[in-house]
Parts: sequence; C-alpha cells; structure tokens
Amino acid sequence: MKLQFPLLILASLVSTTLGGGLIGYGQWWYDPKCCYSCRGIISSAPLDCHDASTHSMDMEMDMHGPSRTAPCIAENDAFLTTLAYCIDSACQADNVPTWKIEKYWAEQATGDPAIPAKWTYGEALAQVTRPPSRVWESGEVLNYTALLSTSDYEYQRSFNDLFDWEEAVQSTYVIVIITVGFGTPLLVSLLGYLPYMTGFIGKLKPYLAGEIMAYVGYRTGHISFALLPLTVLFSSRNNILLWLTNWSFSTFLVLHRWVARICALQAVVHSITLLGAYISNGTYYVEVHKPYWIWGIVATLCLVILLFQSMIWFRRASYEVFLILHIFLTVFTVVGCWYHIIYWKGFTRIYEYWLYAVCAVWFFDRLIRVLRVCKNGVRKATVAEITPDIVRVDIEGLRWTPEPGYHTYVYFPTLNPLRPWENHPFSVTYTAMLHPRNSKPTSPGGSIRRQPSDGDKVEEGNGKTIDMAVSYHTNRTNSITTYVKKHAGITNYLRSHSSLPVLLDGPYRGNPSEGILKCDRVLLIGGGIGITGLLTWVDAHVNVKLAWCVKQAAEGLVKDLIMGLDSIADKEVLIGKRLDVHSLLAQEVQAGWDKVGVVVCGPAELCDAVRAVVVSFGRQEKTVFELEVDAFTW
Repeated sequence: MKLQFPLLILASLVSTTLGGGLIGYGQWWYDPKCCYSCRGIISSAPLDCHDASTHSMDMEMDMHGPSRTAPCIAENDAFLTTLAYCIDSACQADNVPTWKIEKYWAEQATGDPAIPAKWTYGEALAQVTRPPSRVWESGEVLNYTALLSTSDYEYQRSFNDLFDWEEAVQSTYVIVIITVGFGTPLLVSLLGYLPYMTGFIGKLKPYLAGEIMAYVGYRTGHISFALLPLTVLFSSRNNILLWLTNWSFSTFLVLHRWVARICALQAVVHSITLLGAYISNGTYYVEVHKPYWIWGIVATLCLVILLFQSMIWFRRASYEVFLILHIFLTVFTVVGCWYHIIYWKGFTRIYEYWLYAVCAVWFFDRLIRVLRVCKNGVRKATVAEITPDIVRVDIEGLRWTPEPGYHTYVYFPTLNPLRPWENHPFSVTYTAMLHPRNSKPTSPGGSIRRQPSDGDKVEEGNGKTIDMAVSYHTNRTNSITTYVKKHAGITNYLRSHSSLPVLLDGPYRGNPSEGILKCDRVLLIGGGIGITGLLTWVDAHVNVKLAWCVKQAAEGLVKDLIMGLDSIADKEVLIGKRLDVHSLLAQEVQAGWDKVGVVVCGPAELCDAVRAVVVSFGRQEKTVFELEVDAFTW
C-alpha cells in the first residue's frame, strides 16, 4: 500500500474522468470475483438447447470474449439457476451488495452484454425452491440445477485472484515508468537551483519457460505502449516540459531518440517472448492468422523501421523525405497498436488510454503551431542574394523581443506549391541590430582581418577603412532578419524577391541563456551564417567578445553585416581562415576572468572543436566555463 498510494495519483486522474482505469487502480478484470468464479466453472458446460448451432461444446473461457452460446444460455433454466444459486452462496461471504450482483448479471450472465438472460438475478434465484444436492461434474450435460463443488470454486477463484494480482503489478510498473519519465526532467531541473549545486554540477527453468515468457511478453508490451506518449512528447516543439524546465529542445530530442529506442526494444521483446509462449503451448498456428496478430506485426515492424530510418545519414541525405516517412511510419505504428488491442480484447479501457495520450500530445503540438502561424499572419519577405549560396530574408511587421537564442520555423508556401507544409528553423535577429549602435566598450580594440589577397585592404582597428561595399538594410524596428544558406531542399529556390509570402511558426526559445548571462565575460564564436544566432547576445551582456569566421566565398556576408559589427568593441572576424579556438579561450583564461560564458553557433565541426577545448580548459584551469552550443543540425 505504501508504494501504491503515491502512484494512485496519476492513475486516478484517468479513472475518475473516464470511469475506468488501470487494473488495480480503478477497476479489476474479475469484479465481483465470486460471480466470475461461479460462471467460470460452468462456462464450458454442455447445455440442452433446441438450436444445435448454439450448443456449448467449445471449451473457451469467458475471459476470451462473448461466448458463442449466449442465445442458448439466455434461455437455459439449468444454467441460470445453477449460476444464481452459486453466486448467492459464494457472494454472501464476500459481502457483495445486491446491486453489484444484478449489474454483473445483466452484463455477463450470458457472456454477451447484447443478449440478456430471460430472468434477472433475483428471478433466477427465486426459481430455486430448495438447495440443490447433486454436484455437477466437468463434462456432464448441465440440465438440472446443480451444486458446484468447493474445490472447483476455490480453483477458479484462485486463478481470478492471481490474474488480477499479476495485472495490478503490471499496472504499477507502468505507472512507475511514466512517473519517472515525466518527473525526472522536472526533478533534475529543480536540483540546479539548490544551494551549492552549481559547482557540483560543473565537476549513475524449462517447465516454467512458457509462463515466464508470457509474463515478460505482456509486461514489455504494456511498457512499450506507455512509452509511446513520452516518445511523441519529447519530439514536440510545443513540449510542456520545455516550458516547465530549463532544458533545451536539443536535449529533449536526445531523450526522444533514446526513449524511442527503448520503446522499440520493448516491442521487439514483447513480440519474441509471446511468439515463444504461443509456440510452447501449441496455439501459434491458430493465433498467427488472426487480425490482432497481424496488426501487432505491423506496429512492431514500423517501430523497427523508424529506428533505422532515423539515422543521421538518412536525415542529412534528404530531411524532407525523412520527415514525411517518419510521420507516415509513426501513424501506422499507432494504428497498428490500436487494432492490435481492439481485435485482441476489444475496448479494454486500459491500453487505449496510452494511444489516446499519443494523439492528444500530437494534436496539441499541431494546434499550437497553427495558432502561432495564425497569430503571426501572412508576412511579406524581402529576399536579397548576398552570395551565390547565401540569401538574406527580411520580414516586416513583427515586434518580437530580441531574446538570445530565439529561432522560428519559416514556411515558403509559394516556392514549392506541391509541398507547402515544408518549413525549416532559422535563427533570427532584429533588422535594426544590423545597423551601427552606440555602445560603451568594455575592452579596447578590435580587428577585422582576412587572408591577404590582391586588391584587399584590412581593417586593423586603427581607423583605416576596409575596401568593402556595404549594403544598407531597412532601419525598421518592426522587422526581423535571418540569413539562409541554400541547400538541396526548398531553400534552393530562394532568389531575390521584393514581396515573398511567408508563414512563421515562432518564436521559440533555444538554449537557456540565464547561465551565460551570469558570467563575467561572454565569448561568442560563430561560423558562417551562425552569426545570426549570436547577434542577439551582443546587447544582452555588457562584456562581450565576438569571434567569427567565414569562407572566402562568403565575403559578401561580412560586407552585408559590417555596419552592424562596428558597434562591437571587441571582435575578431576572419575571412578565408579558421578560428584558433584554443588561442581564443587561452586569452580569456589569461585575462583572469572567474567565469566565462561561451556561446558557439555554426557548423557541427566548429561546435565539436569548441566543446573539446572548453572541456580541456575546464579540467586544467581555475576559470569556470559555461558552454551553450547552437549547432546547425539536430
């Protein structure tokens, strides 16, 4: 009871609202047990019926669904009076209220709720004028009011008790997993706010084979179902845990991938162990052709294919194809799980809840996306080609708070009318930030230099001008700008345009900025168009240094931003040359800062290099580093 009481909170939310619940938390398979036990004894008894097609010669337990003999049972005096007398005798010891017995009788007496018995429970009991003395033997035709043996009743009762206990334990395990999966991000996030935690976080046999396989199979199947909502939740842009914790979307995507792997593994174990169990008890060749079995195979195969289809090389080869296949396979997984349960047990009011949760999470995420897009409205974008493979997109009419790390998903519905749903995430900054601003430098000097070539002049920080053509941006305060590098997808269609219709899903918060902004010094490291994700940090802290490198072919990007970079007192811009990350961080250590925040935005190779150097200095030097990585890929 001590374990079940706190876990009951989660289960009761479902059972109270929908009138059902997990086994052991709101309902039982066999309740009242005395009624189910009495009927279980005679469920396979041969009966005298006028219609031979309804003769009860099948040996199926009533737990496997409505009996095929329901019309016969509904009119059979011997069956009804025997059942009524047994229930009356057995349920007195259990103190079962009469209304509960009547409810069971109305729904389960014949084995089919759609075919009620000709008598109510009270009427059937009234037909028994004197206690029966003849004990019914298994296999004997039940054509008289029989007395059921105590041994048969105790055997059936113990089976029902054991089955309910096993299902309750299974439900407890599932609730524990869901509670841990949902609560761990909250708990870990809260630990970071405890005293003294910041420093700490900076420096965890053969004859039983069939039965055991069945236990493992049923439990892993239920666990796999329970992990489906978490898998979808962790992949959602509008994940409620993103709002309740200080974790980034990238962190939840890592969790999404690992929870999905565990979910698929549980499904595979479920399939293999139950396959072995059915083979061992000889029912495999009968069950394998049933619809529930086939749909279970569909769901498991889709889960396994999803794992291989999600490998990074496939995502990089064609993200649009990956996304469409990913959604298609996910839908088939959920549909397969649904029919797997419906064809197996019907509406159990247990396993379907996990699928309801999957749909609720998915539709909630899509609804919030639609609301964000509607709130932003259809905007007109001005597209300017900066270099052959880089374009600047200015979108007017938006007044977003220029928070560090913000990004938005941009739709270009007219570029490819056959796929208007395609969208991509881009870091955004205010267009006004790309103009010179008055600022008070915290350290002297700055330089913009590049690999020397014929006809080039270099600004050394002594006031000399650089021989670059400067492009002027609109100076609107209600305009945002993003730089886009063309790829093989929809961005390849971007060309200079004065009024391109766009839709915006955003803004979304990126990595949390609180830790960086509490540092004594902030070092911004960017590569290529990663500069867009760094510009919003410039005004967020009083002591900032910018280090940015671009390829020789992207020189036009530097020209386009030169006016906005003038307000940054301490900067290093390289054209056609890589940044010396080790030297950059060594300078910060030698300057004697106690805590340095490092923000890197750029290609994965640059992010990996910065991460490695920060880890190295963090182990060897007294300076404490706080790192935030905003890679170009998820």
